[in-house]
Formats: sequence, structure tokens, C-alpha cells
Amino acid sequence: MSGSKKELSFTQFDAASWGFNNDPTLNDQMLTEQMYYQTLSELCVNRFKWEGLPPEIDRRFIELTLHHNGLVVFFQDNDKYKGRYFALKASVQGRINMYDNPTRFHVYGNQMIERDLNARECVPIWANSMRMPQKQAIFLYARKLAKIDRTIDIMVENLRYTRLVTGNANQRNSLVNIMKQVDEGKPIVYTTPGFDPSSVQVMDLGVHPEALPRLMDARNSMWNQAMGFLGINNANQDKAERLVASEVQANDEQVLAVRATALNARQYAAEQITRMFGVEVTVSYDQTGALPTMPDGEGQFDGEDETNASVHTDSSASN
Repeated sequence: MSGSKKELSFTQFDAASWGFNNDPTLNDQMLTEQMYYQTLSELCVNRFKWEGLPPEIDRRFIELTLHHNGLVVFFQDNDKYKGRYFALKASVQGRINMYDNPTRFHVYGNQMIERDLNARECVPIWANSMRMPQKQAIFLYARKLAKIDRTIDIMVENLRYTRLVTGNANQRNSLVNIMKQVDEGKPIVYTTPGFDPSSVQVMDLGVHPEALPRLMDARNSMWNQAMGFLGINNANQDKAERLVASEVQANDEQVLAVRATALNARQYAAEQITRMFGVEVTVSYDQTGALPTMPDGEGQFDGEDETNASVHTDSSASN
């Protein structure tokens, strides 16, 4: 619209898709956020193992869509595709029944397939019991980690220059030369004849080297929080003393509880798929990074058995 400005609002992470600018600091921040977002997203979409899916269905697409949209709909096309199974993106349509379950879905696959389905014809696969995607939380953790990393970078850079040196205009070239030698790590700093060190004033910038380990601990703690949010076992590396058995068990129980929030929704959908279509589909937590199995008698539980335990929700697809 001519004569008016269109206001845009976006975060630094979103700005990355608009192109980088000439500010190296902002570019480093965006790249770090993207790095953490990609890493955490990879961990998120590779947590579960689907088995028994028809060969035409892409397991990666299911998890990636659940991560971004929170919903995938499984159905069988008996018309155009002659009995082929699909698991596609979908949006909720129609009325919501007495259990707050949708009664119709609109499924689509990048303009290659699009149709409306009754809840009796398909099975919705939800990301979790709240039916919410997790990408927003992943972005928040990525942004927090990137901020801590940026603070560490600033601190490390400031540790090289902890004082501000001032002098008169005639000493400028000498001071620049001295700082260059210091920056290059010269063992001996040479000055020009007649240079008077007493005429130079030095101001302490207040850089505290002891703050760097605390920042590193803060980053490790934030990373551990992100791992706990994803249901990935994480050890408290900041504690000097050995964790007692009760602390290890408490952490493992929290991890298993978080895993269950996403695993239960997938397992319930797998049961519905088996019941509706006769396809034996199962889903479990990927044991590549499973909790360690603890010996009996140490106050620990068997992490592998607990991980594979199925806790069923009482939500159901509408009939």
C-alpha cells in the first residue's frame, strides 16, 4: 500500500531467513542459535523407534511433522491409490466431540494429495497429551544457550584487554604499537625513544576472570535442562561430590516421566492403527541413549524396563 510502511516483527532467529547483515556480532548470534536449534531438533525427532510401519510411510516425516505441527494422520486410501497407507500433515475440522477429540481432519501432502476424512476413517497421531508441537520450546532453549555462549565469547575477548590505556595525542602511535605487540603475544614490548610510561593513565575495566567458570557452569546447566525437557538422561556434571543413589534415581524418574508424555501418545496411536487397519505398528523409545540398567539392591530401578513400559492414556479417537 503506497504511502504507508508495513511493520514487521521477528526475532533474531527468524531474521536469519531474511539474510545476514553486516554486523558480525548479530550474525554470530544467529548462527549459534541455528546451531543449537538444529542440534536439539535432531535429538527431538530421533527419540522414538517406529516398527511395523508400511514401507511406503516415512518414519522421519512422522517425527518431523509432530515436532513442527503436533499432528500426523494415518489413513488408507482405497480409491486413487488402491489401498496404500499414508501418514500426512493434517488440520482439525468439524465438531469436537464430548471428549474434546476432533471428528474430521483435512489431510494434505504438498499438493500431491488432499482430502477430508472422518475420524472413523483415520487415526490421529499426536505429539503429546497436550497436542502441542515442541519446536517453540526448542527455540527458547536454543536462544538461551546462544546468549550464554555469546556472553562467554565476550568474556574471553575482554580477558585479553582488562585495562583501558590513555595518553596524549603525541603518544597515539606508540600506544597502538604497544597494544599490537601485546595482542601478538610478544615476550618483550619495545617502545620508541623518549616514551614516558608515567604519562600514560590506566583504567581497570572491571573484568572478573572468576566469572568465566560460572558462565560455563550456567551453559552446562541450561544444556542439561534442555536434555531433561527432551527426556534424555543427563548427569549433573557441576557437582564436585559423587551423586548418591537417591539423587540418581530421582533424576532418572523425572527423565522417564518426561519420556512418557510423548511416548504414550504415540503408543496409543499405534494401538489404534493396529486395531483399525490390522497393521502391527509399535513404537518405543530409542535405546541408543537409554538410561543405564542399575543392579538390584542399590536403590535403583532397571532403566531399560521402565523406559519400555507402556502407560496408556484414556484419550481416544472419536467414534
